[in-house]
Amino acid sequence: MTFSEAVKSAYSNYANFKGTASRSAFWWFQLFLVLVVLGLFVISLILPPLGSLLILVFAIGSMVPSLAITVRRYHDAGYSGKLYLGIVIASVVASLTLSNSAPVLGNLVSVAVGIVALSIETRPTKLGTEWHPTVAPVTGTPINTTAQHCIECGKVRLAGQQYCQACGFKF
Repeated sequence: MTFSEAVKSAYSNYANFKGTASRSAFWWFQLFLVLVVLGLFVISLILPPLGSLLILVFAIGSMVPSLAITVRRYHDAGYSGKLYLGIVIASVVASLTLSNSAPVLGNLVSVAVGIVALSIETRPTKLGTEWHPTVAPVTGTPINTTAQHCIECGKVRLAGQQYCQACGFKF
Protein backbone atom coordinates (compact mmCIF):
# COMPACT_ATOMS: atom_id res chain seq x y z
CA MET A 1 0.00 0.00 0.00
CA THR A 2 1.36 3.40 -0.93
CA PHE A 3 1.42 6.54 1.21
CA SER A 4 -1.52 8.18 -0.56
CA GLU A 5 -3.57 4.95 -0.59
CA ALA A 6 -3.04 4.56 3.15
CA VAL A 7 -4.17 8.10 3.91
CA LYS A 8 -7.23 7.77 1.65
CA SER A 9 -8.07 4.40 3.22
CA ALA A 10 -7.75 5.75 6.77
CA TYR A 11 -10.07 8.69 6.12
CA SER A 12 -12.55 6.74 3.98
CA ASN A 13 -12.82 4.13 6.78
CA TYR A 14 -12.70 6.83 9.45
CA ALA A 15 -15.22 5.18 11.78
CA ASN A 16 -14.74 1.55 10.75
CA PHE A 17 -13.58 -0.36 13.82
CA LYS A 18 -14.15 -3.76 12.18
CA GLY A 19 -11.80 -5.60 9.88
CA THR A 20 -8.05 -5.19 9.64
CA ALA A 21 -5.38 -2.71 8.60
CA SER A 22 -1.99 -3.86 7.35
CA ARG A 23 1.25 -2.67 8.90
CA SER A 24 1.99 -0.57 5.84
CA ALA A 25 -1.42 1.16 5.95
CA PHE A 26 -1.04 1.85 9.66
CA TRP A 27 2.52 3.20 9.53
CA TRP A 28 2.00 5.29 6.39
CA PHE A 29 -0.96 6.94 8.13
CA GLN A 30 1.14 7.54 11.26
CA LEU A 31 3.81 9.18 9.10
CA PHE A 32 1.13 11.37 7.50
CA LEU A 33 -0.06 12.48 10.96
CA VAL A 34 3.48 13.35 12.06
CA LEU A 35 4.25 15.29 8.86
CA VAL A 36 1.03 17.30 9.06
CA VAL A 37 1.56 18.14 12.73
CA LEU A 38 5.15 19.22 11.99
CA GLY A 39 3.90 21.43 9.16
CA LEU A 40 1.22 22.93 11.37
CA PHE A 41 3.79 23.49 14.12
CA VAL A 42 5.90 25.52 11.70
CA ILE A 43 2.80 27.55 10.80
CA SER A 44 2.12 28.10 14.52
CA LEU A 45 5.65 29.51 14.94
CA ILE A 46 5.00 32.01 12.15
CA LEU A 47 1.33 32.77 12.91
CA PRO A 48 0.68 31.57 16.49
CA PRO A 49 -3.11 31.99 16.71
CA LEU A 50 -3.81 30.48 13.28
CA GLY A 51 -1.33 27.63 13.69
CA SER A 52 -2.73 26.67 17.09
CA LEU A 53 -6.26 26.68 15.72
CA LEU A 54 -5.23 24.53 12.74
CA ILE A 55 -3.49 22.03 15.02
CA LEU A 56 -6.61 21.79 17.19
CA VAL A 57 -8.90 21.30 14.17
CA PHE A 58 -6.58 18.67 12.66
CA ALA A 59 -6.25 16.82 15.98
CA ILE A 60 -10.02 16.68 16.47
CA GLY A 61 -10.59 15.68 12.83
CA SER A 62 -7.98 12.92 12.93
CA MET A 63 -8.82 11.45 16.34
CA VAL A 64 -11.49 8.96 15.21
CA PRO A 65 -9.64 7.84 12.05
CA SER A 66 -6.50 7.31 14.12
CA LEU A 67 -8.36 5.27 16.74
CA ALA A 68 -10.12 3.23 14.04
CA ILE A 69 -6.97 2.35 12.09
CA THR A 70 -5.19 1.41 15.33
CA VAL A 71 -8.03 -0.93 16.34
CA ARG A 72 -7.97 -2.49 12.85
CA ARG A 73 -4.17 -2.87 13.15
CA TYR A 74 -4.65 -4.71 16.47
CA HIS A 75 -7.14 -7.01 14.73
CA ASP A 76 -4.61 -7.68 11.97
CA ALA A 77 -1.98 -8.63 14.56
CA GLY A 78 -4.46 -11.02 16.21
CA TYR A 79 -5.55 -8.88 19.17
CA SER A 80 -8.87 -7.43 20.21
CA GLY A 81 -9.45 -3.71 19.84
CA LYS A 82 -10.49 -3.75 23.51
CA LEU A 83 -6.84 -4.28 24.39
CA TYR A 84 -6.06 -0.91 22.80
CA LEU A 85 -8.84 0.67 24.87
CA GLY A 86 -7.22 -0.80 27.99
CA ILE A 87 -3.83 0.57 26.95
CA VAL A 88 -5.24 4.06 26.40
CA ILE A 89 -7.07 3.99 29.75
CA ALA A 90 -3.95 2.75 31.58
CA SER A 91 -1.85 5.52 30.06
CA VAL A 92 -4.38 8.25 30.87
CA VAL A 93 -4.94 7.00 34.44
CA ALA A 94 -1.18 6.78 35.07
CA SER A 95 -0.63 10.27 33.71
CA LEU A 96 -3.47 11.85 35.68
CA THR A 97 -3.01 10.08 39.02
CA LEU A 98 0.76 10.13 39.19
CA SER A 99 1.49 13.49 37.55
CA ASN A 100 1.54 15.45 40.84
CA SER A 101 2.49 12.82 43.43
CA ALA A 102 5.09 10.82 41.52
CA PRO A 103 5.74 12.34 38.09
CA VAL A 104 8.73 10.10 37.36
CA LEU A 105 6.70 6.96 38.09
CA GLY A 106 3.82 8.29 35.97
CA ASN A 107 6.17 8.90 33.07
CA LEU A 108 7.70 5.42 33.43
CA VAL A 109 4.27 3.80 33.43
CA SER A 110 3.28 5.78 30.32
CA VAL A 111 6.50 4.78 28.55
CA ALA A 112 5.99 1.12 29.49
CA VAL A 113 2.42 1.21 28.20
CA GLY A 114 3.65 2.88 25.00
CA ILE A 115 6.24 0.14 24.49
CA VAL A 116 3.54 -2.52 24.86
CA ALA A 117 1.37 -0.71 22.29
CA LEU A 118 4.31 -0.32 19.90
CA SER A 119 5.20 -3.99 20.19
CA ILE A 120 1.66 -4.95 19.18
CA GLU A 121 1.47 -2.41 16.35
CA THR A 122 4.67 -3.74 14.77
CA ARG A 123 3.65 -7.41 14.78
CA PRO A 124 2.94 -9.14 11.47
CA THR A 125 -0.46 -10.32 10.34
CA LYS A 126 -1.60 -13.29 12.38
CA LEU A 127 -3.54 -16.01 10.60
CA GLY A 128 -5.93 -18.28 12.46
CA THR A 129 -7.79 -15.51 14.30
CA GLU A 130 -11.36 -14.33 13.89
CA TRP A 131 -10.04 -11.55 11.63
CA HIS A 132 -7.87 -13.89 9.51
CA PRO A 133 -9.41 -17.35 9.86
CA THR A 134 -7.73 -20.40 8.34
CA VAL A 135 -11.09 -22.19 8.34
CA ALA A 136 -14.14 -20.71 6.64
CA PRO A 137 -16.60 -19.68 9.38
CA VAL A 138 -19.75 -20.94 7.63
CA THR A 139 -18.62 -24.12 5.85
CA GLY A 140 -15.75 -25.16 8.12
CA THR A 141 -13.54 -25.89 5.10
CA PRO A 142 -9.88 -24.87 5.20
CA ILE A 143 -9.00 -21.57 3.56
CA ASN A 144 -6.03 -21.61 1.21
CA THR A 145 -3.32 -19.94 3.29
CA THR A 146 -0.91 -20.12 0.35
CA ALA A 147 -2.44 -17.01 -1.14
CA GLN A 148 -1.54 -15.77 -4.59
CA HIS A 149 -0.98 -12.26 -3.18
CA CYS A 150 0.93 -10.93 -0.19
CA ILE A 151 -1.50 -10.22 2.64
CA GLU A 152 0.73 -7.38 3.83
CA CYS A 153 1.13 -5.30 0.66
CA GLY A 154 -1.05 -7.04 -1.96
CA LYS A 155 1.73 -7.76 -4.46
CA VAL A 156 1.58 -10.96 -6.54
CA ARG A 157 3.26 -13.97 -4.93
CA LEU A 158 5.42 -16.05 -7.23
CA ALA A 159 5.48 -19.86 -6.98
CA GLY A 160 7.93 -21.10 -4.36
CA GLN A 161 8.45 -17.65 -2.88
CA GLN A 162 8.98 -17.62 0.90
CA TYR A 163 9.20 -13.82 1.27
CA CYS A 164 7.38 -11.04 -0.54
CA GLN A 165 9.79 -9.28 -2.88
CA ALA A 166 8.05 -5.93 -2.32
CA CYS A 167 7.74 -5.71 1.48
CA GLY A 168 9.68 -8.70 2.83
CA PHE A 169 6.64 -10.34 4.47
CA LYS A 170 7.26 -14.03 5.29
CA PHE A 171 4.61 -16.27 3.70
